[in-house]
Amino acid sequence: MRLATTSDRCVTYFTHASGARLIKRLLPISAALGIFFLSVVLRLLSVTTDRG
Repeated sequence: MRLATTSDRCVTYFTHASGARLIKRLLPISAALGIFFLSVVLRLLSVTTDRG
């Protein structure tokens, strides 16, 4: 398991038409998940700083 192989696989998916379509479909979902994850992390950080 190497990072280069995964990045190469991502590049091949990007060049592939169906891969691009899949990325376009997954982009808003990943963005929403990223925002949710960031809000959770910020909440946890604020809780820990309040305790400290």
